[in-house]
Amino acid sequence: MTTELWNPQKDIEGFPQFTGEDARVQVQRELLKYQDEKHGGQWFIPWTKYRHPELGDGEIAGWIPKYRVNSNRTSLACGLNVLTRYDTSLPLPGLIADDSLSALNTETVRLINHYTYVLCGDGDLMEGVSAEAASLAGHHGLGKLIVFYDSNSITIEGSTDLAFTEDVLKRFAAYGWQTLSGDAYDLEGIMKLVKEAQNEENRPAII
Repeated sequence: MTTELWNPQKDIEGFPQFTGEDARVQVQRELLKYQDEKHGGQWFIPWTKYRHPELGDGEIAGWIPKYRVNSNRTSLACGLNVLTRYDTSLPLPGLIADDSLSALNTETVRLINHYTYVLCGDGDLMEGVSAEAASLAGHHGLGKLIVFYDSNSITIEGSTDLAFTEDVLKRFAAYGWQTLSGDAYDLEGIMKLVKEAQNEENRPAII
């Protein structure tokens, strides 16, 4: 876990980035660039020496962007990513616990009042484990969970029509989710959809 349950700053936004390998590759590329510039062309960085540079640890903490606040998780197998958060721990038990703890909120004290955002693509939602996670989230009415689905209809083999022709939003509606659609290039429109999703407290949302 990147945030301990007893950490007084636990109530922060979670943002797992999950589309393929992009986020992890970006970190590795920046590490290689740093190593090449600072260490005479050496391209190999011992992981044990630098620990977790994506969290801002180690010798190069001042140079590598601190991903910890913005991204709790990057990438492994596509479908697994929708289910994971906070490094290798499972998110849904954490989200369910957050949902239960929010019952302790009062008008003056907000113990749990944050959202978890997930960015996923076609490959993530084609795999079965994401369906199980979505079903469980809908069953528990996790209204603090918002998924951004980048539906670009492309896979490594070509069009998603080769193997994936279902109506994803109808499937998520059947799970009990709020379903919203918008243009990814219309940032103002997306922000309005996020606000609409946040106003629905009893259902997770997919945009």
